[in-house]
Amino acid sequence: MEPNYWDYLQLEGLLELQDGLPGDRNGVGNDEPCFIVVHQAYELWFKVVLRELKEARDRLLPDPLPEAEIPAVVRHLTRVTDLWAVRTVLLKTDALPPLEGAGEYGFVTGS
Repeated sequence: MEPNYWDYLQLEGLLELQDGLPGDRNGVGNDEPCFIVVHQAYELWFKVVLRELKEARDRLLPDPLPEAEIPAVVRHLTRVTDLWAVRTVLLKTDALPPLEGAGEYGFVTGS
């Protein structure tokens, strides 16, 4: 039996990640879900970018480089460029309001 969309993407666990910190009795504020989702998405895209860069690097290692590998390398590097553009749009400051109460979490303020 093939997994369904929900199970394949492990959506139940993924969606629980937007509930804030475990044990936080106050729950998430109005801006916090936006903050969490944007930054989680950023981290996920960054993970994909690293995968693409590693794949491109590995394809470039053979010496001499087979000419047939060049289109695949270009495809991986193009994907990196496209994903970086998505990241840039995702983190536009006007799309992400300041997080109310951000000082509660040391990782936001850098402490």
